[in-house]
Formats: sequence, C-alpha cells, structure tokens
Amino acid sequence: MYGASMTILNVLSSNPLFNIACVVCFQETKLSSISPAKFRSFGGFHLQDFRSLNAEGTRGSLLTTWNPTLFDCVHEWTGRFSLTVLLKRKVDGKLFTISNVYGPMAANLKINFFIELHSISASSTGAWVMLGDFNVLLSVQDKNRPTANINDILNFREVVQEIGLVDLPIVNKSFTRSNGRDVPTLERLDRVFISNAWVLAFPRSTLHALPWPRSDHTLLVLSAYTFILFVNLFKFESYWLRYPAVLDVVSTAWKSFLPDIDPVKQFSRKIESVQSALRLWSAGISFASREQGKRCVFWIEWLDKAKERREGPGPDGLPMVFYQRFWNLIKDDIMGVFNTFYNGTTNLDKANTGWLCLIPKKKEALSANDFRPISLVHSVAKLISKVLASRLQIFLGGLINPHQAAFIKGRHIIDNFNCAHILIHHLHTNKHRAALLKIDFERAFDRVNWSFLLDLLQARGFSPRWTTWIHTLLQTTSTSVILNGTPGRIFSCKRGLRQVRGRLRRSFNILLTTTCWELWKEQNRRIFDSQLSRSNEIGRKVIDTVTLWQFAL
Repeated sequence: MYGASMTILNVLSSNPLFNIACVVCFQETKLSSISPAKFRSFGGFHLQDFRSLNAEGTRGSLLTTWNPTLFDCVHEWTGRFSLTVLLKRKVDGKLFTISNVYGPMAANLKINFFIELHSISASSTGAWVMLGDFNVLLSVQDKNRPTANINDILNFREVVQEIGLVDLPIVNKSFTRSNGRDVPTLERLDRVFISNAWVLAFPRSTLHALPWPRSDHTLLVLSAYTFILFVNLFKFESYWLRYPAVLDVVSTAWKSFLPDIDPVKQFSRKIESVQSALRLWSAGISFASREQGKRCVFWIEWLDKAKERREGPGPDGLPMVFYQRFWNLIKDDIMGVFNTFYNGTTNLDKANTGWLCLIPKKKEALSANDFRPISLVHSVAKLISKVLASRLQIFLGGLINPHQAAFIKGRHIIDNFNCAHILIHHLHTNKHRAALLKIDFERAFDRVNWSFLLDLLQARGFSPRWTTWIHTLLQTTSTSVILNGTPGRIFSCKRGLRQVRGRLRRSFNILLTTTCWELWKEQNRRIFDSQLSRSNEIGRKVIDTVTLWQFAL
C-alpha cells in the first residue's frame, strides 16, 4: 500500500506539468482502497478531488483525480475494467466524460472488456475521452515483434470504429511499454481515444510521452487547446508602393534565381524570394514611419477606393496591384507560365492552391449555414481563370438559354425575377390554371461533377485544347481552410467550382442549360399533360411554353 502511494507521489512530483494538470488518471495503482486522508498525502494542492476503482488483490485499480476549482463531478459509474466520471466545467457548464480504462491481460476476458467499452459509449455525454492501459494492440505495427493475437486486434479495431472514437497518435514516441530486457519487446498498449465532440471542442489536442524510467509503461500527457496558433502569413501591403526602395527590393529578389526548365516552378520560387526580401525590408520600417506613411496617403487611398478594385490575396499573398506595378519585371515569367499552360505541358500543383475563408452572414453566426465560403486563390490560377472566363464570355450568350442571366454581359438577374413576378400576378389575376416549379440549387457550385462538366463541354463543341485547360485547372486544385487566420492542412479537391467571383463559375450556366433541355424533352413527350392535371382545361398553350427563368444564383 505504502509503496503504491509513494509511486503516485513520485509521478506527481516528477514533472512540472502535473502541477498545472486539470485531470490525472492512473491505472494499476494496486491500492485496495483509497481514503480521502490517504489521497491528500500524495494528491497535491490542486488535485483535491478523486474517484477510484479498488484493486482485485494486487491487480487492477484505477484512480482519476482533478482540480475541483475547475470541475464539478456530476456523475460517476464504474465497471469491472473502467472508471468513468462526468465532469462539468465551472466557467461555462460544459460537460466532459473521462473514461479511465485498464484492460484485462487474460484472453478469456477480452470479450467482456469490449462489451464494457460499448456500454461506456452508450452512457457518455458531451466531449468524451477514453484513455488508459488497454492491454491489447490496435494494429500489428504497435509491436516490434510478430504477434499471434490477430483476432484481438481485429475485435478491438471493430469496437473503436463502432463507438466512433479517434485514436490520438503520440507525437514523440511509437511504443509505450517495454519488458526491460536486453533485446526488449516494445508495445503500444497505452492509448488515448477522443470523440468527435472532443475534436470540435479542442481542435489542437496533442499527445506526448514523458520519460519515466521507474516503470515499464510510459507516462502520456494529453494537451487540449481551443485556440489556433498564430501564423505570420505574408501579405503585400499597398502602402509599400509609396516607398521608392521597394522597386529595388523586388527587382533584386526576382532576378536572384537562374532560369528553370519548369516556368511554374521558377515563378513560384521567385515569388518566395520576393516574400522573404519584403519581410526583411518591411521589418526595417519603424512603426512610427509606417503610421506616418499611412496618414500621409490616407486621402489618396480614400480616392483610390472609387476606382481601384481590391481583392483579398491568396496563399502567395500578392494582390493584383502587385502585378500591375511590377509588370515590366515579371511579364516574361508570366507569359512563360501561360505558354506552357496553352501547350498543355504545365503542372499547376504549386500555383493552384487556395484558402477557404468562412465569412459570417450575420453577427451571431453559430452553425455552418451561417457562414459564406469564399476562396482566396493563388494569383497565377486567378490570372489563368480570368483569361479563360474572358474568352468564354464572348460565346457564352449563344450557348445557353436566353433566360439565363447570371454572369452574362448585358443580362440582369433582376429582369428574370420581375418577369416571374409579373407572370404569377397575371395568372392569379386572370385565374389561369398553371404549374410553377421553383428549384433551389443547394450549394450548387460545391456539387458540380467534374467529369460531367468536361463531357458537357465536349458535347457542346468545345475543342480538346479548351477541355484540357479546364481539366488542368480542376485537377490541380488544392485548398486549406483558414481558421482564426491560420491555414489548416492542405487537401485536394475532387468536385465543385471554387467561389471565385464569376470566372470558372460561368461554366455553371452551361450545366444549368441541361435542366432546360430536360424540361423541353419532357414537354415533347407530353408527360406534363398527365402530371399537371387530369383535366384538359390546362391545354397545350401552357404546356407548349415551358420556360426556365434563372433569377437567383
């Protein structure tokens, strides 16, 4: 008993992290019982509340302790292999389920252990974390030697998937247990599983291993953060152009690279060089000088807003004003990128990245529907899509229905809205029988199938070169989500058209035309006659004028 208490005391005093830990869980304490007085002898000043599961002889026993100034214990329940507490955070009342687990070593008890894990899942509330010594592997890679317990691994994996938990990887270690021999057997038996609710509450949860030479198991520390680390992203400031020295800085950095075979790779390296040079140069501008410069050009910038179109820069941090100002310097590299893109020999992986920003639609935005996604695209992809959209604009009017108005020069969506309003008023006033169908394309741009778009372009007579251009832009698309000003992990896109004003989104008009074709096809088959009404009073006048009006997008 005393030895077990001293072991817990040594653990709590061995690392400063335990002095600020909110919750600490122990497995296999070997204590048959823990009284409040005994707990105070090793619990410390901040870990003053606890729940325990007594040992069976010299095996098992669990101890979960926490800081009572931060949490209240709402409920607790125990099993043969687990101790679960439901804690309520005092500052906001949020609930957290902490399941402390010690799995059996005997093979005949594994099934009962897995059943108990299922029962814990059914009782968990709020953000849930399940941790401890499970005494079973989750993968064959969790042991440095071959294992014969494949069935236990498969059963354990099935349980984890069914209860919907995520295995949190250890950042700095692969195994958590050693048998201590000269040629040791290493295993990962100690794990931390978190629920989806926990991931949403603490998106930056990490698991680290701490050195502990006195035990065959490794101490694990779960760090749960709600904030996102700040990243100093590069952004070209417009007021830098007021300084004559910026011309030399950009010119020197741009010319510092030798020509490369791949124009896109060369262009990307030059942009990175310009970013580094401008970071160093702008750091030399004192805060007072920057503020003075902003005040001096305030009235100029105010006038510029009336004529200068400003857009948020993409991952490269360079707005369009940068290209306008330094065109004579960078035009050869830009045209090199366009030439390889024209010939279909370019790779846009590094120049077709984007950031997905969520713009709140209202002040108190809570759900995902309260945000509007906006894509900030790399300037190279933006330039290419802008050129393609300008070419498409010339012919688009003849390719689509005359009643489609979105992103078409000379057409206005408000006209179709007024026409629909007048038609409804006319039908109602004259008491004509008719059928009006309103279709809402929910997240229309996100659901576009690329294969269908490319097949449709080919069917409408677009050349193979044009479809190759569109395919290249779509296939090389990658995006990361901006959260609190910090970009997340980059992922490849598989469908949809990015929300970049009216550029590639003009292609959606061609997709929408297929809806009108289907209506006309059904009209010719006279299916509307039986679907609208059994009466012949509707007549062919209404049926023969099936029209698609696009008055929202």
